[in-house]
Amino acid sequence: MSADTKKVVIYTAIFGDYDNLIDPVSTDDDVDYICFTDGDPRSDIWQIRQRSAHLPDDPVRSARVYKICPHRFLSGYDFSLWIDGNMRLNKTPNVPAMLRYGASLAMEKHRKRNCVYDEAEICIDRGLDDILNIRRAVIACQAMGIRKDTGLWASYMLARKHNDPDLVRLNEMWWAFVQAYSRRDQLSIPTVFNGYQIEPIGRNERSKIATIKKHKK
Repeated sequence: MSADTKKVVIYTAIFGDYDNLIDPVSTDDDVDYICFTDGDPRSDIWQIRQRSAHLPDDPVRSARVYKICPHRFLSGYDFSLWIDGNMRLNKTPNVPAMLRYGASLAMEKHRKRNCVYDEAEICIDRGLDDILNIRRAVIACQAMGIRKDTGLWASYMLARKHNDPDLVRLNEMWWAFVQAYSRRDQLSIPTVFNGYQIEPIGRNERSKIATIKKHKK
């Protein structure tokens, strides 16, 4: 079945040799599995789409553009499921069914914290991004009126009806925020998607779909 007739794609992106590509445990013939990468991983399941790094000196952000903007690269599909490169797909879920109550975006809630400002301090303490970038992201959040305890999301799995015009607009805003401020999703999502309907994916549901492994780097 060609991509033109398939409605669902599961995809990931690995740049800068940051992760080892992990083959899914099981697959569905009605779904495509695509990996965008600047490397040369081998797989009998993933379709390898080799691309030059969007930002050669920043492999994390180079992968982020594929994560954040599937409408640019996968517009021929109606639904997509993003998984981070360090995840093993245990089964192929019914992606449209994950988008309940008319939602176009679903992801798991952060299970440890609920505040973007607390998350910023954790990111600084753990050296997860440049301190200046994080501080600038915090200032942007404050300027946009983001309050404490407005919620955090874990974005290692994203189910989307990615061609939805409102979601396309927000995904482009998300990418602009990541380029201008911090690369940390937990700092950008609460700001860009403030007030937008996100369908929660339960942790048990997510763990049945995919297992998180350690990053290679």
